[in-house]
Amino acid sequence: MSNFNRQAKQNTKTDEHSSNRGSETENAAPEFMNNTFALDLLRHREAGSTGPLQRRAVQQLSSLVGNRNLQRILEGEEEAEGVSVADDAMPADLRAFLQRGVMPGPDGADITPTGIGGFNARFNPDSRELIITLNVGISFIHGLSIDPATNNVTPDGTGLDMSDTDEQGTFGELQAAANQIMTDVPAADRAAEVNSRWRWGGEEDAWMTQYQQTVQTAWGGQHFFISQDWPELMSNVRVAVNVHRGQADGDHTKGKIIKTPPNGIGAYVQSNDTANANDQELIMSSSDVDPSPNSLLRWELYFAHDSANIAAASSQPGGAGTPGPAFLNQFIATFNAAPGNAGQTIQLIGHASSVGSPQYNQHLSEQRAAAVEAFLQSNGLTGSIDRTQDSGEGETGAGNDAESRRVDLVVGSGEGQLVATHETGHLLGLDDEYATGNGSLITGSGNPIGSSVAHSDIDADALADAPIDGAVSENNDNIMSLGNTVRPQHYATFHAALEQVTSKSWRYGGEGDAPSVIPGTPVPGGVVT
Repeated sequence: MSNFNRQAKQNTKTDEHSSNRGSETENAAPEFMNNTFALDLLRHREAGSTGPLQRRAVQQLSSLVGNRNLQRILEGEEEAEGVSVADDAMPADLRAFLQRGVMPGPDGADITPTGIGGFNARFNPDSRELIITLNVGISFIHGLSIDPATNNVTPDGTGLDMSDTDEQGTFGELQAAANQIMTDVPAADRAAEVNSRWRWGGEEDAWMTQYQQTVQTAWGGQHFFISQDWPELMSNVRVAVNVHRGQADGDHTKGKIIKTPPNGIGAYVQSNDTANANDQELIMSSSDVDPSPNSLLRWELYFAHDSANIAAASSQPGGAGTPGPAFLNQFIATFNAAPGNAGQTIQLIGHASSVGSPQYNQHLSEQRAAAVEAFLQSNGLTGSIDRTQDSGEGETGAGNDAESRRVDLVVGSGEGQLVATHETGHLLGLDDEYATGNGSLITGSGNPIGSSVAHSDIDADALADAPIDGAVSENNDNIMSLGNTVRPQHYATFHAALEQVTSKSWRYGGEGDAPSVIPGTPVPGGVVT
């Protein structure tokens, strides 16, 4: 559920230019690389590319799964037919398994691995892939209405269930938006505002196509599995989204998509029967298929002219907003790592305005970044000595304005979340991983840092011998937290489905990356040290 305070922070201009820190050995093949990275490297290689990284990836993966299986995963079954392999090279029991056909059958099986969400799963032994199918029926709902005679704006919401408490809350958000327009927008301009941003006008099919493509790209092919019985057998993961207007037999989800601008309403998934794979309801804004305009993983602290003093800095240019120390303490409360976790890398990038010499401004921007780093390290950010990386950009791209006198704090990828892909994670059986807490930007009655989430139990049994990194509540760039990154724990329900439909044991195939074992089991609400 992404219903936390999404308007608590408004980002301003960032104009970030990352420096190039290449080295003489940057193209050398590592002794060992993440298998998922190796597979992605080969999938996206240029035709004829045979650099050391590609050769190392082929060597590593082919030794693990065999040339033919690697060819299948890279190019598909039809193109792989030209790769010869002796029949006696394949174990008889593996050959028998692969001759079973699609498992558990052509129609697959509906799955509810965690008691939330639901989807269809089947394993195709010819293409060596787990196919996850999500059937979504959409109702398109107007957000607001306007009376052409009086220019009076009111909430529409036709199609919301007003007997449902959550949907009553959504209607209340629409009422607040209508009230705001009546207050802020001149009567003559209200019709254009409402009709263009709050009412559907023929773009429904394009929206469904964007949702389908966005979800399939975000969730499919991110990680893979290896058979516990036959190490040469790999399974890729393909996600197929069938999205259509109205409701149909076999739908897993009823989607209510409300036309609003960004941040118009909160998004959530709910169910009346958590054991029923075909009983999900998704309520979401039309704008949630686009990246959030305000990334919660990017913060800016603004400094006074010719100053690197935290005490004189502020969350807004020109000294407006939250004072620097309080702002950074809120950052610490928001991004402290869960107990036992190292926490994500935080880039601290200093900037300066164009006043003064380039050399002086480079030094000043470095001083500002170093000052922020020192504050974080001395005020309790967990793992801050290893997590923070400070650098200065000087006056690169800057003007003579207060917005240029700042430090960017970038957590992980720094990307603004695609709410649609996050909410689809709930449809796939995953729980929220973001954490709430005292002093944090993320407010409300959510999960304390380090508390378990619904898919942690699957993580422990399916992908590792203990709960895995990120499968607890923590604010980071994970797709079920504040970002878009699909990590191994987010394939936990796919793994459970693969074992169910094949009646075989599989393991996560990406050694060298998470899952990494957390020392001990995180204690809900435990003290962060």
